[in-house]
Amino acid sequence: MRRILTELAERREPRDLPPGDTDDLVRSGFGVLVGLRIDWNLAIWDEIAAAGRLTEEDEPEAEETPETRAQAKAIEARRGRVAAETGGSVPLDLVPLAETGDVIATFLDETAGQVSGLDQIRDFIAETEDQAEGAEVVCHPAITGQGLDPGLELVAYTVAGRPLGVMALQASDLPAPPDAMRGIIGGWARLVPVPPRG
Repeated sequence: MRRILTELAERREPRDLPPGDTDDLVRSGFGVLVGLRIDWNLAIWDEIAAAGRLTEEDEPEAEETPETRAQAKAIEARRGRVAAETGGSVPLDLVPLAETGDVIATFLDETAGQVSGLDQIRDFIAETEDQAEGAEVVCHPAITGQGLDPGLELVAYTVAGRPLGVMALQASDLPAPPDAMRGIIGGWARLVPVPPRG
């Protein structure tokens, strides 16, 4: 790890940490972007040692300020954009590399109840592909509902326009906002902006 960080600090690509293979990332489901963050306001090691080592109890709790709220809002907006642009990827918080395993485990615990929505969508697409009898299946996604309780409606057709089925899910059943789900679903079926005509 020290060698990797030193190479990053020298703006070189770490030899011990080659770029991830995108196909492998799709199969395994998680990738880690490793970078180096330098904060000149941190105490140097000599100061920490002289103070008798900084413990968790000694660390002051960060107060929520308008700036931290704005930053949290910007991070959430960025997450939504990344999910829409990358087929449903969800960026997690920036954390020390040693904590990535815990952050991923927490993420999986928190989203465990929402995975069923993805399974339902995959099953729906598989069923419509069976009904299509070899014809290409396309899906038309639409956001339903207003305000705080939007949903997602997915209508499947053959490319020639024959209707195959409709599925509706509420936002609470989905792992991402309904408008961000287009990127995820687009990895399983071709999406069309308007229903095809038979």
